[in-house]
Amino acid sequence: MSFMDTSISVASMQGMVLASPREMAMEVARAHLMKENYRGLTPFVAVCASYVICRRNGVDTGAFDFTELPEQLKTYSEEDIKAILGKIRDVSNTISRDMNRLFERDKAAPSRDAR
Repeated sequence: MSFMDTSISVASMQGMVLASPREMAMEVARAHLMKENYRGLTPFVAVCASYVICRRNGVDTGAFDFTELPEQLKTYSEEDIKAILGKIRDVSNTISRDMNRLFERDKAAPSRDAR
């Protein structure tokens, strides 16, 4: 999965296409960046954040491909690179925090199967 790959499919309301955990992580990362009106290297940051999320949660990261980095990175200053890394960290931490909150809520909810 390259940061240039824009052919990601997400589960539709009709249930026609189901996305893999990697694809879902990518779309959630993109959604967070769009919500924040992030104007930087959105595809690259989304792929990096989804890699971090997958890595943290034991999802196979073999499909990620970082061999071709965005050309713009060559012209960025050290501060610009640090800002991008900070954005990757912030997005992946926010998503992880949200996921953990949902998992905890689901654990606390009584099971429907326990009847």
